[in-house]
Amino acid sequence: MRGFRGNISLKKIIWTIVCLICLITVGILQVISGRIKKGLTHEQVASTWDSDGGYAQISVYLSESEKLSMLSDLETQEYLVLELYYNLLSDLEEASITVGEEASESARLLVYGYSSQGSITMESDRTTVTFNAYGVGGDFFLFHPLKLKYGSYFSGDDVMQDVVIIDEEAAWQLFGSSDVVGKYIYIQDIPHKIVGVYERDSGYMNDAAGNGESTVYVSKESLYLYGTDNGLQTIEFLLPNPVSGYALNLVTDALSSRDVSIVENSNRYDLENLVAVLKEFGTRSMGLSGVIFPYWENIARGYEDILAGILFMQVLILSFVLIVEVIILWRAWLRRKWRTRDIITGIGDFVYEGSANRRKKKNEKLGIEENPFVLLTFDEDEYEESEEQGALFYDEEADVEENDTVYDEEVNEEEDDTVYDGEVNEEENDTVYDEEADGEEDDTVYDREVNEETYDGQNDIVC
Repeated sequence: MRGFRGNISLKKIIWTIVCLICLITVGILQVISGRIKKGLTHEQVASTWDSDGGYAQISVYLSESEKLSMLSDLETQEYLVLELYYNLLSDLEEASITVGEEASESARLLVYGYSSQGSITMESDRTTVTFNAYGVGGDFFLFHPLKLKYGSYFSGDDVMQDVVIIDEEAAWQLFGSSDVVGKYIYIQDIPHKIVGVYERDSGYMNDAAGNGESTVYVSKESLYLYGTDNGLQTIEFLLPNPVSGYALNLVTDALSSRDVSIVENSNRYDLENLVAVLKEFGTRSMGLSGVIFPYWENIARGYEDILAGILFMQVLILSFVLIVEVIILWRAWLRRKWRTRDIITGIGDFVYEGSANRRKKKNEKLGIEENPFVLLTFDEDEYEESEEQGALFYDEEADVEENDTVYDEEVNEEEDDTVYDGEVNEEENDTVYDEEADGEEDDTVYDREVNEETYDGQNDIVC
């Protein structure tokens, strides 16, 4: 096995270190990727709702043409949301999909939320400021949790819809303080109660996505009646997904006649989807769908590109490591001083030694003295087969019994024995190898003398 191990050159050590650095880099990129995914809370509602993966979060983004068709009528916008909700609920019930008997009374099979983007002007005792605004309804904040510093959320089911959630920057502008929950601001002379103050996200990606300025959240009704409403932009659903793609197909079929963009957020950062993002590289940012996305979807799409880029780098680095290792192994194979049988022999020796050691320990434990192994060998040159009656010769000692094997140059004096001696066997029908003649009848002689008995000189065998 010494030849198998070989000597490790400096070049091999350098390349090994390079490969280790590459593998560490891949690990670091994987950690970064995991932290990015964990921070994208707007796309993790399904896993929070059902950790077993039985639900899916589906987002529907309406095109500009769809928004314009309903822009002038609030009831039409809300009717579209409710119609879609009840159609999906009916489809789930027809498929015998329920919340289950063990669920609580408050458990819901289908959850929805929706929003519009626009702007709104708020007035306080100090000042009047116009803010970016989202008019929301349903369970919007279930899908898009904010970092609340004070107060709580509101929902579309609340009786009182004249409420507002503002960020810390807006609170300072309006009141000179951030702890302003319970105070009122005026929107076109209509008082609205501040029910929450949140910390707005910051950073390059957040600012580039359209969330770089102070933003407030009001009810969909307040934005439509008292602000500038750009039309219904987003509808989101949280619904059962018994098999992969079921929820997405259900929503897609329900909106087949609408010009919309539908996204399943539950698995959008999986390997398969990130590979699909890489395939769309170069065309993904062209905006051919006619949809203007809200800031959270812009952030999600931006991080999709980043995660796809990280995946590409990992594949590239691992490919480099693989190629280097293949080259090293191939060159080692060409220069090897060992053979396959060396490895097999080494493995066999290792297994045998291990078995012998285990047997020895077992015998010692049982108090059994181990017997030495006896190895029997013989030389082919010492093995001969007798031409007379199958006698075998291995030794120099002779057996005097009948038809025995003899190993000596002495003569076996019994009948029908085979001899290798210079003496003559005087019994009948023996084979002799001497120069003397046998005087008995029917003997074979190997001498120049003739047998004087029955055959006279004519039929005797003479050598």
